[in-house]
Amino acid sequence: MTNQTGNADLINRNSKYYFNEFNRLNKSRKIIRRVNQLLHYIKNEKSFFEEICSILMKTGYYKLVYINILDEKLNKINYFSESARKEDFLSENNDVSNDNNNLPEAVCIKSRQIYVLNDLEKDFVHSPWKQEAKNKGYKSAISLPIKIKTKTIGSLNIFAESKDLFDKEEVSFLKEVAADISIGVKGLRNEEELKRNYERYRRALYETVDAIALISERRDPYTGGHQRKVALLSSAIAKEMKLSDYDIEGIYLTGLLHDIGKNSIPLSILSKPAKLNEPETMIMKLHSQDAYEILKTIEFPWPVAQTVLQHHERLDGSGYPNGLKGSEIILNARILGVADVVEAMSSHRPYRPAIGLNKALKEIFRNRNTLFDPKVIDACLRVFNEKKFEF
Repeated sequence: MTNQTGNADLINRNSKYYFNEFNRLNKSRKIIRRVNQLLHYIKNEKSFFEEICSILMKTGYYKLVYINILDEKLNKINYFSESARKEDFLSENNDVSNDNNNLPEAVCIKSRQIYVLNDLEKDFVHSPWKQEAKNKGYKSAISLPIKIKTKTIGSLNIFAESKDLFDKEEVSFLKEVAADISIGVKGLRNEEELKRNYERYRRALYETVDAIALISERRDPYTGGHQRKVALLSSAIAKEMKLSDYDIEGIYLTGLLHDIGKNSIPLSILSKPAKLNEPETMIMKLHSQDAYEILKTIEFPWPVAQTVLQHHERLDGSGYPNGLKGSEIILNARILGVADVVEAMSSHRPYRPAIGLNKALKEIFRNRNTLFDPKVIDACLRVFNEKKFEF
């Protein structure tokens, strides 16, 4: 009978052990999967850290979870997690350079090693936080380094209300979580660096394009501001047509550059106070080809050169320089062509007074389907009539 009772107790203990191990493994699997999912959609460090802390807290195994990241400029620790911010003893001394700071995260960051305290009352020597930890019911703790390459930038910190929670299996699991956090931080910081580089490139591109446009406009005072106005209208039409922000930006920059080929046209033709004769008209028509020859050498992320080359082409093939028809003309050029005509017709020129915006809009509508893309014309009219666009 005694042997039977002993065997039953052993079976119960084994069953309880395996049940607990199953729960722990299941918990570990779910958390790792959830953390890996975060890597795909979290876009800033603060949200990433706080979401991980929330996931770990919801397991019910831990009493406090927080992440700290070292601020190298101030040599201080920044904390992440709502629960951690409520714990005064964690934030009163966050100078990791202080040799007397023996809080788990400080030891972890300075040593660059996992720091485990499975019995805080016995192992946690830092005072007065030792008493505070006891008052709050913390009995064990662990801090795991968060690294980018070989550099420790912070730590994942967990306090529990039971002793000896952080055994070999638990440490192994949490080490994997810390590694995933490290991967996430590296990815986010790389993305931020890419964004900063892109913004620098974008600013430089705009400044260069503005400078080129300014040179072109200064040479031809009669059309001063024309390129900028065309850029504004063409991008407004593109937006009305629901093009992407990327395409809208490209169309705007193309508008700023579309007449740079006029730099090769004699001023006597550009500023002639009368209608151009046939030879002069032929020379004027060279400007789109000349602009193309200049712009094709620049690696823009948009079809800038082709758009500028084609913006005087017309649906019926009556345009220039290549007499393209219909879909042979790229959409950007069809948009730019409409914006160019509207602005030119509504503005003063040395050989004629301005005919006014209303007449310009009636004229392009009259040539809808013959010279101009009807979808572009409709969007242009909505921009003026509904969105109240003004030059």
